[in-house]
Parts: sequence; C-alpha cells; structure tokens
Amino acid sequence: MNVVFAPQALLRLEDQLRYLRERNEAASSRLRDRVFDFVDEHLARFPNSGHQINDKLWERWIPGTRLVLWYEIRDEDLLIMTIWHTAQDRGSQTAADED
Repeated sequence: MNVVFAPQALLRLEDQLRYLRERNEAASSRLRDRVFDFVDEHLARFPNSGHQINDKLWERWIPGTRLVLWYEIRDEDLLIMTIWHTAQDRGSQTAADED
C-alpha cells in the first residue's frame, strides 16, 4: 500500500520531534525512525489493524510511543491525516483539521 502523509500530519510530527529534540536529540531521532518504520513496515501492510472511527477514518497508536495516527484507506493509498500526542486534547482533532 502506498503511504501518503497529509501536510498537516507532517507538520504535527515535526512539532513533536522539535519539542523532543530540544530536550534529547538522540531520542528525537529514535522517535522519528520508529514512526516511519511502523508506518512502512506495519501499517502499510496491515492498514485494517487500526480502530475504525467512522466510515472513512481509522486510528492507530504507534507502539512504544504516545503518538496516534489518524488515517484513511483510499484504494491503494493509505493517507495519514494527522499525528498527535496523547497528552494533547483529542477533541481538538477535527475532520476539518486534517484537510
């Protein structure tokens, strides 16, 4: 399955990595690798392994992190809509936010 990151998802991931990098650069690099490895090696192969939120949107926690992905499965594409940290307000993540 082809993985595509929405611009908003990449911005949110970079925000998380920047926050961590200011405190621990090595941990930031490990987290970045973990996210992309998980997406490429697991989620792209098993897109239905997440929890379906509604008819289009899926949710999947990244193991070993406090990050959550919201994504859509579109034919042969897996579109990562947003990435957020569990310390963030889940209610602030809206469908309009992912466009």
